[in-house]
Amino acid sequence: MSAAVVAAVKKISVYLAADKRTWKAAGWIIGITVTLVLLPVMILLAMGNQFSAADTSNIDYSQFMQSLSPEQKERFSQMEDDGKAIEKEMEKLGIKDMIVKAQMIYLIYFDDVHKDEDFLRNTVLFSKRMIIKS
Repeated sequence: MSAAVVAAVKKISVYLAADKRTWKAAGWIIGITVTLVLLPVMILLAMGNQFSAADTSNIDYSQFMQSLSPEQKERFSQMEDDGKAIEKEMEKLGIKDMIVKAQMIYLIYFDDVHKDEDFLRNTVLFSKRMIIKS
């Protein structure tokens, strides 16, 4: 019985291998699979490149700042001060190209955490480890 199954499978595979439609379908399936796998990676790489190449020094924030409440202004200035402190710590460590990534990690994970005197330095070291792993 197994010899008959093997012979049937062999005949079917020879027939399919000779048919152009089979190769076309296989090509489409492989192409779609590769695209679905690589597309998220390409998008994440492009986003990371945009974050690291962002030049925010020439943006005028005055109209945005006028629309904020006093509490929001205080919180925004605290985040800005923390961002500058992270930038100084990153420059001390010699990792200037990863400043924006470290600031984003800080804003996402540690914005609402109680901060002691070594908090920003520890955050920078943590960010450095996270960035190196990725």
